Amino acid sequence: RRRQRASVSAMASDGASGASLLSASELNQLLTILKVSDRPLGDVATQFQRVFQKADHFRAACAVCILLEDDLLTVAQRVAGFFVLTELYRSDTNPFLPVFLETLEKTTLMVEKGFLVQLLTSPPSNRDAAHKTAAAVVAEFASVTHVDVPELGALRSVYSTTVPPVPQMAA
Repeated sequence: RRRQRASVSAMASDGASGASLLSASELNQLLTILKVSDRPLGDVATQFQRVFQKADHFRAACAVCILLEDDLLTVAQRVAGFFVLTELYRSDTNPFLPVFLETLEKTTLMVEKGFLVQLLTSPPSNRDAAHKTAAAVVAEFASVTHVDVPELGALRSVYSTTVPPVPQMAA
């Protein structure tokens, strides 16, 4: 519990310099957007894009990743978070693909595994998830006991060849 509070606090402020990933107000807005489980996921993604200006999308998406990686969201909120990250970069290489792949490999939640496979393997134009609510996605995968995960090497390869490497810091 202490780790969760520390992660959320770190998103709102880093303490010493006062720099933050998101302001407390922005974090509250983000959490409000992700909590809506009774609206279609397409509407959730649209709301995210309305609340956060285009210049702030990457910062807010990084905050979503922290919330996902630190397991600070409910299953329905995780579904919404992954959908938002997918929609933000639907026509480009998604800079958050490693988060998707790592989650897919490590998660024991069949809902999450099934949804991630669906997001990663279907073209954006064929995604019917945009018309479903997060609650409907959770219900759809609730009784699933096994998900076939495709070979992820091809996705990793495409990612590594299209995303420029992060420059190394001098020691």
